Amino acid sequence: MKYPIFLKYKQAVYTVLVLSMIGLGMELNAQDIIPYTKNPRYWQYKGKPVMLLGANKTDSPYLLPNQEAYYDSLASKGGNYTRYVVKQRLVPDLVQIFPFQKGADGMYDLNQWNEEYWERFEQGIKLTAARNIVLQLELWDRFDIGSEHSYKVSTWRPENNINYTEQESGLPNQWKGDDAVIHKHPFFAAVPALDNNKFLLQLQQKYADKVLSIALKYDHILYVVTNESTLNPEWSKYWATYIREKADAMKKKVQISEMPWTIADRFPFDWQHTALGDPDKWINHVIEHPELYSFSAFQFQPIMSSRQDHYDRLTEIYKRVQTSAGGPRPVNAVKVFASERIFGGANDANRQARFWRPLMAGWAAVSLHRQHPNSPYLGFSDKGQRNLAAARKFSDAIKPWECTPSQQLLHNRESDEAYVLANPGRAYGIYFPASGTIDLELTKKSTTYYLQWISIETGEYVEAPIKIKAKNRLTLQTPDSGSGEGWAATLTTDSSVLHTKAK
Repeated sequence: MKYPIFLKYKQAVYTVLVLSMIGLGMELNAQDIIPYTKNPRYWQYKGKPVMLLGANKTDSPYLLPNQEAYYDSLASKGGNYTRYVVKQRLVPDLVQIFPFQKGADGMYDLNQWNEEYWERFEQGIKLTAARNIVLQLELWDRFDIGSEHSYKVSTWRPENNINYTEQESGLPNQWKGDDAVIHKHPFFAAVPALDNNKFLLQLQQKYADKVLSIALKYDHILYVVTNESTLNPEWSKYWATYIREKADAMKKKVQISEMPWTIADRFPFDWQHTALGDPDKWINHVIEHPELYSFSAFQFQPIMSSRQDHYDRLTEIYKRVQTSAGGPRPVNAVKVFASERIFGGANDANRQARFWRPLMAGWAAVSLHRQHPNSPYLGFSDKGQRNLAAARKFSDAIKPWECTPSQQLLHNRESDEAYVLANPGRAYGIYFPASGTIDLELTKKSTTYYLQWISIETGEYVEAPIKIKAKNRLTLQTPDSGSGEGWAATLTTDSSVLHTKAK
């Protein structure tokens, strides 16, 4: 699928916006993580375009007992993107600490910081910066406060701190919450446009200031207001503006988004779980407010269906973003997973395909959701790492920021058989979820290409590059052996991107 006309127009709009930012005195540092200046559908970092790919071991890696080992492993597999949720709940297998100081009486003081927590927090930022791993920092997590289990031990619960009572804070001591009512928790209504709870808001601001006093010193951080927000958009608007104003005060331009809870998309029975009702309205809120959100970050499991329907929905949302008033922007698939009940089933083939389809639909960042004890998500499992390694080889060869989704170039294709990103006449990247054969439409000019096959099962090349001279159409058939879990093929004219030998 191509969108050349609107992209050319929107590129001009983006350029005007950049010049306006410079005119306002905001520093747009080419070394920062920013939309790629030549194609703002993708990211650039340190002045070069990047495809952000990740596989999460946890959503708050700075609380891992050995966080450095995870970053080393992630980078070794080609990962350059990880979530960084500012956690305020206790999670198994992570260091069990809160941001605030705990007294000998077991009570927390919201005016005193737990230095161990914040040292870990900044150490992780430094370690990832040294490895060119981009962080997606999520300031708030609705599950930290709004779920019944987490709220019982929350530092914000009046019974657990020395700073306020129920009456003073407007927060209850007892809360029975699940996904259906989290958005009703009064903690998330403190902002002026809702309850205007000035007492609670000043404590929330103090906490946010602590996060930003550390994070804004660094250049490799994307900012998201809330993990899987089902909350009133006024909450998101307030904190997106707050982050931007803090950055502006430092003459720093940062990239901000909100992550709508899209799990309920096309689930009518779940719509009441969000403050907006229909989750599609939440998607629209993020897309239609570029003054607040400079990119789109989706907890992307938007539909029950899988296979071709999944890709079609991805391209639909992608096009909505790219043709919106804000112009082309990166779209991040933050949490890719599947489960037994929904998203096409919890088999590995489905999990893997759900990782690859956003990449093939032109999304700027794709990351496997963390491993979970109650559901075998791929995360940073061995299989997740192999998919990550394969995707890195694939993207390095074709340079997605020079390509567009181009399904019209595939012929004699069955539903969900193959997907293609193309820079016609120069580079083609084809993903096969399973074995298959398709005809790829080339240019009319006879051209020398180099074909490479990557096994999704191993994450490695399966044979030496094949030199091909072709025009018009080329039949591609997946290799006979070497991967029972799908294939990626790159067809390029650039010999410098070739591996030197089959691995």
